[in-house]
Amino acid sequence: MKTMMAMKTMTAMTTTMKTMTTTMKTIDDTTDTTDTTDTTDTTAYVRSPEPIAAGLEAELVMFSVFHGKYYHLNEVAAAIWGLLETPQTPVRIEEQLQESFDVTPEECRAEVRRFLATLVEKGLVRVADDV
Repeated sequence: MKTMMAMKTMTAMTTTMKTMTTTMKTIDDTTDTTDTTDTTDTTAYVRSPEPIAAGLEAELVMFSVFHGKYYHLNEVAAAIWGLLETPQTPVRIEEQLQESFDVTPEECRAEVRRFLATLVEKGLVRVADDV
């Protein structure tokens, strides 16, 4: 089953990357995909401890008690969330995704930075204090 999932993941990466930000949504709120955060190559990010998360096959569902909102992360967004358990720079996240998925470096860079900006804006990720 994992092999089939991996094959599905590889073939669906381009579509998944394009929809990564838009599938991170709340039940009653749409995500603004405008990049409002300066995600430099050397800035490290780490997830906030507050959201409660549960895996749903390759996807993830989260609930922010503080904001009172549910979030649904698709497979790629969930992979990024997993990486953010420890401080990660956008470059390191991009390297990891490019090793696992079939995506161009340019597309990966743009989508990862847009997604990180959304996570920071929603308070789900913060700039890491120490790297």
